[in-house]
Amino acid sequence: MFRFNPEKELDKIQHGGKNRFIVFSFLLLVIAVVGTSYAFYQVRYSKRIIYTRVKINRKDVELAVKIEGETENRKEFPNRNEGLIYSGITCDNEGVTTATWNYGTWSLDLNSSGPNKCTINFRKKTTTTGTLSSLCTGNMALNECMKEHGLEVANTLIDETEDGNLRYVGASDVVNNYVLFNCDNYNSPSVETCELWRIIGLMNNIVDGTARTQSLVKLIRANSIGDLQLDADDYSERNTNLQTYNNDWTTSELMYMLNPGYDTYKAKTTSSASAKLANNSLYWNGAKGNCYMTSGKITTDGCDYSSTGTQRGLKNDETRNMIENVIWNLGGLSDTSSAANNYQNATAAIWYKYERGTDVYTGRQTEWIGKIGLMYPSDYGYATGGKGSGSGTYTREQCLNYQLYRWFNGDYKTDCAKKDWLYDSSKQQWTLTPVSSVSSGVPTVHSDGSVNTNSTWSAYAVRPSLYLTSSVKIKSGEGNGSSDHPYIIVP
Repeated sequence: MFRFNPEKELDKIQHGGKNRFIVFSFLLLVIAVVGTSYAFYQVRYSKRIIYTRVKINRKDVELAVKIEGETENRKEFPNRNEGLIYSGITCDNEGVTTATWNYGTWSLDLNSSGPNKCTINFRKKTTTTGTLSSLCTGNMALNECMKEHGLEVANTLIDETEDGNLRYVGASDVVNNYVLFNCDNYNSPSVETCELWRIIGLMNNIVDGTARTQSLVKLIRANSIGDLQLDADDYSERNTNLQTYNNDWTTSELMYMLNPGYDTYKAKTTSSASAKLANNSLYWNGAKGNCYMTSGKITTDGCDYSSTGTQRGLKNDETRNMIENVIWNLGGLSDTSSAANNYQNATAAIWYKYERGTDVYTGRQTEWIGKIGLMYPSDYGYATGGKGSGSGTYTREQCLNYQLYRWFNGDYKTDCAKKDWLYDSSKQQWTLTPVSSVSSGVPTVHSDGSVNTNSTWSAYAVRPSLYLTSSVKIKSGEGNGSSDHPYIIVP
Protein backbone atom coordinates (compact mmCIF):
# COMPACT_ATOMS: atom_id res chain seq x y z
CA MET A 1 0.00 0.00 0.00
CA PHE A 2 1.35 3.41 -0.97
CA ARG A 3 1.40 5.94 1.84
CA PHE A 4 1.96 9.66 1.46
CA ASN A 5 2.65 12.01 4.37
CA PRO A 6 1.39 15.44 3.28
CA GLU A 7 2.77 17.23 6.36
CA LYS A 8 6.37 16.14 5.68
CA GLU A 9 6.10 16.80 1.98
CA LEU A 10 4.55 20.20 2.63
CA ASP A 11 7.44 21.13 4.93
CA LYS A 12 9.93 20.12 2.26
CA ILE A 13 8.26 22.32 -0.33
CA GLN A 14 7.41 25.27 1.88
CA HIS A 15 10.91 25.75 3.34
CA GLY A 16 12.41 28.44 1.15
CA GLY A 17 9.29 28.53 -1.03
CA LYS A 18 7.12 31.45 -2.00
CA ASN A 19 3.58 32.07 -0.80
CA ARG A 20 2.26 32.27 -4.31
CA PHE A 21 2.79 28.54 -4.86
CA ILE A 22 -0.23 26.30 -4.32
CA VAL A 23 0.72 23.00 -2.80
CA PHE A 24 -1.17 19.87 -3.78
CA SER A 25 -0.88 16.63 -1.86
CA PHE A 26 -2.97 13.52 -1.82
CA LEU A 27 -3.54 10.46 0.27
CA LEU A 28 -4.65 7.48 -1.82
CA LEU A 29 -6.28 4.46 -0.26
CA VAL A 30 -7.89 1.84 -2.45
CA ILE A 31 -9.93 -0.88 -0.78
CA ALA A 32 -10.95 -3.82 -2.93
CA VAL A 33 -14.51 -4.96 -2.25
CA VAL A 34 -17.04 -6.78 -4.37
CA GLY A 35 -18.11 -4.40 -7.09
CA THR A 36 -16.77 -1.15 -5.60
CA SER A 37 -13.56 0.66 -4.72
CA TYR A 38 -13.15 4.00 -3.02
CA ALA A 39 -10.36 6.45 -3.68
CA PHE A 40 -9.71 9.25 -1.26
CA TYR A 41 -7.73 12.32 -2.14
CA GLN A 42 -6.38 14.94 0.16
CA VAL A 43 -5.78 18.42 -1.13
CA ARG A 44 -4.02 21.06 0.91
CA TYR A 45 -3.78 24.76 0.31
CA SER A 46 -1.76 26.81 2.80
CA LYS A 47 -3.19 25.84 6.20
CA ARG A 48 -6.52 24.47 4.98
CA ILE A 49 -7.12 20.80 4.35
CA ILE A 50 -9.95 19.72 2.08
CA TYR A 51 -10.86 16.08 1.61
CA THR A 52 -12.39 14.86 -1.60
CA ARG A 53 -13.81 11.48 -2.46
CA VAL A 54 -14.36 9.73 -5.73
CA LYS A 55 -16.51 6.64 -5.84
CA ILE A 56 -15.59 4.43 -8.79
CA ASN A 57 -16.31 0.97 -10.11
CA ARG A 58 -13.73 -1.83 -9.91
CA LYS A 59 -13.09 -1.15 -13.57
CA ASP A 60 -11.27 2.14 -13.18
CA VAL A 61 -12.60 5.24 -14.85
CA GLU A 62 -9.82 7.32 -16.33
CA LEU A 63 -10.12 10.85 -15.00
CA ALA A 64 -8.63 13.97 -16.51
CA VAL A 65 -8.72 17.56 -15.28
CA LYS A 66 -9.17 20.29 -17.85
CA ILE A 67 -8.65 23.94 -17.00
CA GLU A 68 -9.89 26.17 -19.83
CA GLY A 69 -8.71 23.90 -22.61
CA GLU A 70 -5.54 22.61 -21.00
CA THR A 71 -5.95 18.95 -20.08
CA GLU A 72 -3.94 17.41 -17.26
CA ASN A 73 -4.08 13.66 -16.86
CA ARG A 74 -4.16 13.51 -13.11
CA LYS A 75 -6.64 12.53 -10.44
CA GLU A 76 -6.20 15.24 -7.85
CA PHE A 77 -8.47 18.24 -8.19
CA PRO A 78 -7.42 21.88 -8.28
CA ASN A 79 -7.78 23.57 -4.93
CA ARG A 80 -11.03 25.43 -4.39
CA ASN A 81 -9.10 28.53 -3.30
CA GLU A 82 -7.23 28.70 -6.59
CA GLY A 83 -9.82 30.94 -8.21
CA LEU A 84 -11.22 28.19 -10.42
CA ILE A 85 -14.88 27.44 -11.03
CA TYR A 86 -16.15 23.91 -11.65
CA SER A 87 -17.96 23.96 -14.99
CA GLY A 88 -19.08 20.38 -15.58
CA ILE A 89 -17.92 16.89 -16.38
CA THR A 90 -17.99 15.12 -19.71
CA CYS A 91 -17.69 11.36 -20.15
CA ASP A 92 -16.92 9.62 -23.43
CA ASN A 93 -19.36 6.79 -22.89
CA GLU A 94 -22.67 8.41 -21.92
CA GLY A 95 -25.01 6.22 -19.92
CA VAL A 96 -22.17 4.14 -18.52
CA THR A 97 -20.89 6.74 -16.07
CA THR A 98 -22.77 9.29 -13.99
CA ALA A 99 -21.15 11.99 -11.89
CA THR A 100 -22.20 14.61 -9.36
CA TRP A 101 -19.98 17.44 -8.21
CA ASN A 102 -20.21 18.25 -4.49
CA TYR A 103 -19.42 21.93 -4.00
CA GLY A 104 -19.52 21.67 -0.21
CA THR A 105 -16.57 19.26 -0.03
CA TRP A 106 -15.09 20.07 -3.44
CA SER A 107 -15.41 16.46 -4.51
CA LEU A 108 -16.82 14.23 -7.22
CA ASP A 109 -19.12 11.25 -6.75
CA LEU A 110 -18.57 9.05 -9.78
CA ASN A 111 -20.52 5.87 -10.53
CA SER A 112 -19.79 3.57 -13.45
CA SER A 113 -20.90 0.22 -14.79
CA GLY A 114 -17.91 -0.12 -17.09
CA PRO A 115 -14.65 1.45 -18.28
CA ASN A 116 -14.83 5.04 -19.32
CA LYS A 117 -12.88 8.28 -19.60
CA CYS A 118 -14.24 11.40 -17.95
CA THR A 119 -12.93 14.95 -18.01
CA ILE A 120 -13.61 17.29 -15.10
CA ASN A 121 -13.79 20.84 -16.40
CA PHE A 122 -12.78 23.97 -14.55
CA ARG A 123 -12.54 27.54 -15.70
CA LYS A 124 -10.81 30.56 -14.27
CA LYS A 125 -12.82 33.20 -12.52
CA THR A 126 -12.57 36.46 -14.41
CA THR A 127 -10.63 39.27 -12.80
CA THR A 128 -13.34 41.81 -13.59
CA THR A 129 -16.95 41.45 -12.53
CA GLY A 130 -20.05 42.27 -14.51
CA THR A 131 -23.80 41.90 -14.25
CA LEU A 132 -25.82 38.87 -15.24
CA SER A 133 -27.44 40.79 -18.07
CA SER A 134 -24.05 41.81 -19.47
CA LEU A 135 -22.38 38.42 -19.05
CA CYS A 136 -25.27 36.36 -20.40
CA THR A 137 -26.07 37.01 -24.04
CA GLY A 138 -28.84 35.79 -26.27
CA ASN A 139 -31.52 35.73 -23.58
CA MET A 140 -29.92 32.81 -21.77
CA ALA A 141 -31.91 30.68 -19.32
CA LEU A 142 -31.52 32.37 -15.94
CA ASN A 143 -30.50 29.21 -14.08
CA GLU A 144 -27.86 28.38 -16.71
CA CYS A 145 -26.68 31.98 -16.71
CA MET A 146 -26.17 31.94 -12.94
CA LYS A 147 -24.49 28.55 -13.09
CA GLU A 148 -22.00 29.78 -15.67
CA HIS A 149 -21.47 33.39 -14.64
CA GLY A 150 -22.76 33.72 -11.09
CA LEU A 151 -19.37 33.91 -9.44
CA GLU A 152 -18.37 36.72 -11.75
CA VAL A 153 -21.17 38.89 -10.37
CA ALA A 154 -20.55 40.99 -7.27
CA ASN A 155 -22.08 39.76 -3.99
CA THR A 156 -22.47 36.12 -5.01
CA LEU A 157 -20.65 33.08 -3.70
CA ILE A 158 -20.95 29.33 -3.41
CA ASP A 159 -22.10 28.43 0.09
CA GLU A 160 -20.49 25.75 2.22
CA THR A 161 -23.38 23.28 2.17
CA GLU A 162 -23.09 19.91 0.48
CA ASP A 163 -25.34 21.24 -2.29
CA GLY A 164 -23.01 24.10 -3.18
CA ASN A 165 -25.77 26.63 -3.74
CA LEU A 166 -24.87 29.96 -5.30
CA ARG A 167 -26.17 32.78 -3.11
CA TYR A 168 -26.27 36.55 -2.95
CA VAL A 169 -24.68 37.86 0.24
CA GLY A 170 -24.29 41.22 1.91
CA ALA A 171 -26.25 44.23 3.09
CA SER A 172 -29.48 45.12 1.32
CA ASP A 173 -28.21 48.39 -0.11
CA VAL A 174 -25.21 46.83 -1.86
CA VAL A 175 -26.66 43.55 -3.15
CA ASN A 176 -27.92 43.93 -6.71
CA ASN A 177 -30.23 40.94 -7.03
CA TYR A 178 -33.52 42.58 -8.00
CA VAL A 179 -35.67 41.24 -10.84
CA LEU A 180 -38.94 42.37 -12.37
CA PHE A 181 -41.55 39.68 -11.76
CA ASN A 182 -45.34 39.39 -11.66
CA CYS A 183 -45.71 41.83 -14.53
CA ASP A 184 -48.80 43.07 -16.33
CA ASN A 185 -47.10 42.31 -19.62
CA TYR A 186 -43.67 40.72 -20.07
CA ASN A 187 -43.32 42.28 -23.52
CA SER A 188 -42.95 45.73 -21.95
CA PRO A 189 -41.97 45.24 -18.29
CA SER A 190 -41.22 48.22 -16.05
CA VAL A 191 -41.03 49.06 -12.36
CA GLU A 192 -44.51 50.54 -12.71
CA THR A 193 -46.12 47.44 -14.24
CA CYS A 194 -44.18 44.72 -12.40
CA GLU A 195 -43.16 43.87 -8.85
CA LEU A 196 -39.66 43.85 -7.43
CA TRP A 197 -38.48 40.42 -6.36
CA ARG A 198 -34.98 39.39 -5.30
CA ILE A 199 -32.83 36.38 -6.19
CA ILE A 200 -31.90 34.31 -3.14
CA GLY A 201 -29.64 32.23 -5.34
CA LEU A 202 -29.22 29.21 -7.57
CA MET A 203 -30.23 26.16 -5.57
CA ASN A 204 -28.88 22.76 -6.57
CA ASN A 205 -30.50 19.35 -6.14
CA ILE A 206 -34.05 20.68 -6.14
CA VAL A 207 -36.54 17.91 -6.89
CA ASP A 208 -39.64 18.95 -8.80
CA GLY A 209 -43.09 17.40 -8.80
CA THR A 210 -42.08 14.92 -11.51
CA ALA A 211 -39.05 13.69 -9.51
CA ARG A 212 -36.51 15.48 -11.73
CA THR A 213 -33.50 16.93 -9.90
CA GLN A 214 -32.63 20.42 -11.13
CA SER A 215 -30.63 23.54 -10.34
CA LEU A 216 -33.26 26.27 -10.01
CA VAL A 217 -33.27 29.98 -9.24
CA LYS A 218 -35.03 30.83 -5.99
CA LEU A 219 -36.80 34.18 -5.62
CA ILE A 220 -38.33 36.04 -2.71
CA ARG A 221 -40.65 39.03 -2.92
CA ALA A 222 -38.79 42.24 -2.07
CA ASN A 223 -41.63 43.40 0.19
CA SER A 224 -44.15 41.69 2.41
CA ILE A 225 -47.72 41.11 1.22
CA GLY A 226 -48.90 41.98 4.73
CA ASP A 227 -48.96 40.58 8.24
CA LEU A 228 -50.86 37.29 8.31
CA GLN A 229 -51.30 34.35 10.63
CA LEU A 230 -49.47 31.25 9.54
CA ASP A 231 -52.27 29.04 10.84
CA ALA A 232 -55.45 29.44 12.87
CA ASP A 233 -58.23 27.66 14.72
CA ASP A 234 -61.04 27.03 12.28
CA TYR A 235 -64.07 24.96 11.51
CA SER A 236 -63.57 23.76 7.98
CA GLU A 237 -66.00 22.50 5.38
CA ARG A 238 -63.85 19.38 5.22
CA ASN A 239 -64.13 18.64 8.92
CA THR A 240 -66.75 19.93 11.33
CA ASN A 241 -64.41 19.49 14.30
CA LEU A 242 -62.35 22.41 15.46
CA GLN A 243 -59.02 22.42 13.63
CA THR A 244 -56.38 23.47 16.14
CA TYR A 245 -53.71 25.83 14.87
CA ASN A 246 -50.43 23.99 14.30
CA ASN A 247 -47.10 24.19 12.50
CA ASP A 248 -47.91 21.72 9.74
CA TRP A 249 -47.31 23.84 6.64
CA THR A 250 -49.17 21.34 4.45
CA THR A 251 -52.50 22.21 6.13
CA SER A 252 -51.81 25.78 7.22
CA GLU A 253 -54.04 28.72 6.38
CA LEU A 254 -51.09 30.59 4.90
CA MET A 255 -50.26 27.72 2.53
CA TYR A 256 -53.91 27.67 1.43
CA MET A 257 -53.75 31.41 0.85
CA LEU A 258 -50.61 31.41 -1.30
CA ASN A 259 -51.09 28.31 -3.43
CA PRO A 260 -53.54 27.10 -6.10
CA GLY A 261 -56.34 24.62 -5.67
CA TYR A 262 -57.97 25.75 -2.44
CA ASP A 263 -60.61 28.13 -3.81
CA THR A 264 -63.50 26.04 -2.55
CA TYR A 265 -62.01 25.39 0.88
CA LYS A 266 -63.53 28.02 3.16
CA ALA A 267 -62.70 28.02 6.85
CA LYS A 268 -64.47 29.78 9.71
CA THR A 269 -63.72 30.49 13.36
CA THR A 270 -66.94 29.03 14.83
CA SER A 271 -69.43 26.35 13.90
CA SER A 272 -72.18 28.93 13.46
CA ALA A 273 -73.82 28.90 10.04
CA SER A 274 -73.60 32.70 9.93
CA ALA A 275 -69.90 32.81 10.80
CA LYS A 276 -67.51 34.63 8.51
CA LEU A 277 -65.81 32.43 5.95
CA ALA A 278 -62.13 32.73 5.09
CA ASN A 279 -61.37 32.46 1.40
CA ASN A 280 -58.31 30.64 0.14
CA SER A 281 -55.96 30.73 -2.88
CA LEU A 282 -56.52 34.50 -2.80
CA TYR A 283 -52.89 35.39 -3.45
CA TRP A 284 -52.48 32.82 -6.22
CA ASN A 285 -55.67 34.00 -7.93
CA GLY A 286 -55.02 37.70 -7.41
CA ALA A 287 -58.36 38.00 -5.66
CA LYS A 288 -59.97 39.73 -2.72
CA GLY A 289 -61.56 38.08 0.30
CA ASN A 290 -61.66 37.26 3.99
CA CYS A 291 -58.49 36.12 5.70
CA TYR A 292 -56.76 35.60 9.02
CA MET A 293 -54.95 38.83 9.77
CA THR A 294 -55.22 39.01 13.56
CA SER A 295 -55.12 36.35 16.24
CA GLY A 296 -58.15 34.08 16.05
CA LYS A 297 -60.18 36.40 13.83
CA ILE A 298 -61.22 36.48 10.21
CA THR A 299 -61.05 39.96 8.73
CA THR A 300 -63.71 40.71 6.13
CA ASP A 301 -62.09 41.51 2.78
CA GLY A 302 -58.85 41.93 4.68
CA CYS A 303 -56.73 40.47 1.91
CA ASP A 304 -57.06 42.41 -1.30
CA TYR A 305 -54.67 40.93 -3.84
CA SER A 306 -56.70 42.16 -6.79
CA SER A 307 -55.39 45.72 -6.73
CA THR A 308 -52.23 47.22 -8.20
CA GLY A 309 -50.92 48.20 -4.78
CA THR A 310 -48.05 46.80 -2.75
CA GLN A 311 -50.07 43.75 -1.69
CA ARG A 312 -51.24 42.55 -5.08
CA GLY A 313 -51.31 38.87 -5.84
CA LEU A 314 -50.26 36.97 -8.95
CA LYS A 315 -51.60 38.78 -11.99
CA ASN A 316 -51.73 36.31 -14.84
CA ASP A 317 -50.93 32.85 -16.11
CA GLU A 318 -47.67 34.05 -17.63
CA THR A 319 -46.38 34.58 -14.12
CA ARG A 320 -47.97 31.45 -12.68
CA ASN A 321 -46.45 29.29 -15.42
CA MET A 322 -42.96 30.51 -14.49
CA ILE A 323 -43.27 28.98 -11.00
CA GLU A 324 -41.97 25.44 -10.62
CA ASN A 325 -43.80 22.83 -8.56
CA VAL A 326 -41.11 21.46 -6.22
CA ILE A 327 -40.52 19.49 -3.05
CA TRP A 328 -40.06 21.81 -0.07
CA ASN A 329 -38.35 20.23 2.95
CA LEU A 330 -40.14 20.65 6.28
CA GLY A 331 -37.69 19.33 8.87
CA GLY A 332 -37.23 21.38 12.03
CA LEU A 333 -35.30 22.00 15.22
CA SER A 334 -36.32 21.68 18.87
CA ASP A 335 -36.99 24.45 21.38
CA THR A 336 -36.16 22.14 24.31
CA SER A 337 -33.16 23.66 26.03
CA SER A 338 -31.56 20.30 26.82
CA ALA A 339 -31.93 18.96 23.27
CA ALA A 340 -28.84 18.52 21.14
CA ASN A 341 -30.71 20.10 18.23
CA ASN A 342 -31.98 23.09 20.18
CA TYR A 343 -32.60 25.96 17.74
CA GLN A 344 -30.90 28.50 20.00
CA ASN A 345 -27.58 26.79 19.27
CA ALA A 346 -28.09 26.57 15.51
CA THR A 347 -25.79 28.22 13.00
CA ALA A 348 -26.84 28.64 9.36
CA ALA A 349 -25.26 25.27 8.53
CA ILE A 350 -27.13 23.51 11.35
CA TRP A 351 -30.41 25.07 10.23
CA TYR A 352 -29.72 23.91 6.67
CA LYS A 353 -29.08 20.36 7.82
CA TYR A 354 -32.21 20.05 9.94
CA GLU A 355 -34.47 21.82 7.45
CA ARG A 356 -33.71 18.88 5.15
CA GLY A 357 -34.10 16.33 7.93
CA THR A 358 -37.05 14.41 9.33
CA ASP A 359 -37.37 15.92 12.83
CA VAL A 360 -40.96 17.11 13.06
CA TYR A 361 -43.72 17.21 15.64
CA THR A 362 -45.73 13.99 15.86
CA GLY A 363 -47.83 13.46 12.75
CA ARG A 364 -46.35 16.32 10.72
CA GLN A 365 -45.19 15.94 7.13
CA THR A 366 -41.47 16.17 6.35
CA GLU A 367 -41.98 17.29 2.74
CA TRP A 368 -44.51 19.26 0.76
CA ILE A 369 -44.93 19.58 -2.99
CA GLY A 370 -46.12 23.00 -3.99
CA LYS A 371 -45.57 26.30 -5.74
CA ILE A 372 -45.15 29.06 -3.18
CA GLY A 373 -43.48 28.81 0.20
CA LEU A 374 -41.39 31.03 2.46
CA MET A 375 -37.71 31.52 3.09
CA TYR A 376 -35.85 29.12 5.35
CA PRO A 377 -33.88 30.28 8.42
CA SER A 378 -30.76 29.09 6.59
CA ASP A 379 -31.58 31.39 3.64
CA TYR A 380 -31.42 34.28 6.06
CA GLY A 381 -28.25 33.02 7.72
CA TYR A 382 -26.29 32.42 4.53
CA ALA A 383 -27.25 35.84 3.11
CA THR A 384 -25.06 37.73 5.58
CA GLY A 385 -21.93 39.43 4.28
CA GLY A 386 -20.35 40.16 7.64
CA LYS A 387 -18.27 43.29 7.99
CA GLY A 388 -16.59 42.60 4.65
CA SER A 389 -13.62 44.83 3.99
CA GLY A 390 -15.13 47.70 5.92
CA SER A 391 -14.97 48.62 9.58
CA GLY A 392 -16.48 46.26 12.08
CA THR A 393 -15.73 43.26 14.23
CA TYR A 394 -17.07 40.08 12.67
CA THR A 395 -16.39 38.59 9.25
CA ARG A 396 -18.91 36.56 7.29
CA GLU A 397 -17.20 33.35 8.42
CA GLN A 398 -17.52 34.41 12.06
CA CYS A 399 -21.19 35.29 11.53
CA LEU A 400 -21.82 31.87 9.98
CA ASN A 401 -20.15 30.21 12.97
CA TYR A 402 -22.41 32.03 15.43
CA GLN A 403 -25.96 31.07 16.42
CA LEU A 404 -28.64 32.92 14.46
CA TYR A 405 -30.65 33.17 17.69
CA ARG A 406 -27.94 35.49 19.03
CA TRP A 407 -27.60 37.83 16.09
CA PHE A 408 -29.48 40.49 18.07
CA ASN A 409 -26.44 40.93 20.28
CA GLY A 410 -24.11 43.94 19.97
CA ASP A 411 -21.66 43.76 17.08
CA TYR A 412 -23.25 40.54 15.82
CA LYS A 413 -26.37 42.53 15.04
CA THR A 414 -24.31 45.26 13.37
CA ASP A 415 -22.03 42.98 11.35
CA CYS A 416 -24.22 39.91 10.77
CA ALA A 417 -27.90 40.92 10.77
CA LYS A 418 -27.60 44.43 9.39
CA LYS A 419 -25.25 43.18 6.66
CA ASP A 420 -27.85 40.63 5.58
CA TRP A 421 -30.15 41.69 2.73
CA LEU A 422 -33.01 39.49 4.01
CA TYR A 423 -33.07 41.35 7.33
CA ASP A 424 -35.80 43.92 7.95
CA SER A 425 -35.51 46.05 11.08
CA SER A 426 -39.18 47.03 10.88
CA LYS A 427 -40.74 43.59 10.48
CA GLN A 428 -40.82 40.12 11.96
CA GLN A 429 -40.87 37.64 9.07
CA TRP A 430 -42.28 34.12 8.90
CA THR A 431 -40.12 31.22 7.75
CA LEU A 432 -41.19 27.82 6.47
CA THR A 433 -39.44 25.67 9.07
CA PRO A 434 -41.41 24.23 12.02
CA VAL A 435 -40.29 23.70 15.60
CA SER A 436 -40.12 19.95 16.04
CA SER A 437 -40.76 19.78 19.81
CA VAL A 438 -44.08 21.68 19.96
CA SER A 439 -47.24 21.66 17.89
CA SER A 440 -47.52 25.36 17.06
CA GLY A 441 -44.05 26.92 16.98
CA VAL A 442 -42.42 28.32 13.85
CA PRO A 443 -39.16 30.32 13.62
CA THR A 444 -39.29 33.92 12.50
CA VAL A 445 -36.57 36.32 11.45
CA HIS A 446 -37.04 38.89 14.16
CA SER A 447 -36.76 42.63 13.66
CA ASP A 448 -33.90 42.59 16.18
CA GLY A 449 -31.86 40.34 13.87
CA SER A 450 -32.31 37.04 15.66
CA VAL A 451 -34.06 33.86 14.56
CA ASN A 452 -36.60 33.11 17.27
CA THR A 453 -39.78 31.05 17.50
CA ASN A 454 -43.40 32.18 17.65
CA SER A 455 -46.83 30.61 17.63
CA THR A 456 -48.63 30.24 14.34
CA TRP A 457 -51.67 32.27 15.42
CA SER A 458 -49.54 35.43 15.50
CA ALA A 459 -49.62 37.74 12.48
CA TYR A 460 -46.23 38.52 10.97
CA ALA A 461 -44.81 39.65 7.64
CA VAL A 462 -45.20 37.24 4.71
CA ARG A 463 -42.70 37.33 1.85
CA PRO A 464 -43.65 34.67 -0.71
CA SER A 465 -40.75 32.60 -2.02
CA LEU A 466 -40.65 30.38 -5.11
CA TYR A 467 -38.48 28.57 -7.65
CA LEU A 468 -38.48 29.64 -11.28
CA THR A 469 -38.82 27.02 -13.98
CA SER A 470 -35.67 26.25 -15.95
CA SER A 471 -37.20 27.82 -19.08
CA VAL A 472 -37.26 31.35 -17.61
CA LYS A 473 -34.71 33.57 -19.36
CA ILE A 474 -32.84 36.71 -18.45
CA LYS A 475 -32.97 39.51 -20.98
CA SER A 476 -29.40 40.28 -22.02
CA GLY A 477 -28.13 43.84 -21.86
CA GLU A 478 -30.97 45.20 -19.72
CA GLY A 479 -30.79 45.99 -16.04
CA ASN A 480 -27.95 45.67 -13.55
CA GLY A 481 -29.83 44.07 -10.68
CA SER A 482 -30.26 47.26 -8.67
CA SER A 483 -33.68 48.32 -7.39
CA ASP A 484 -33.68 51.20 -9.91
CA HIS A 485 -32.57 49.00 -12.82
CA PRO A 486 -33.61 45.43 -11.98
CA TYR A 487 -32.95 42.44 -14.18
CA ILE A 488 -35.69 41.62 -16.67
CA ILE A 489 -36.82 38.03 -16.93
CA VAL A 490 -39.09 36.59 -19.58
CA PRO A 491 -41.07 33.33 -19.87
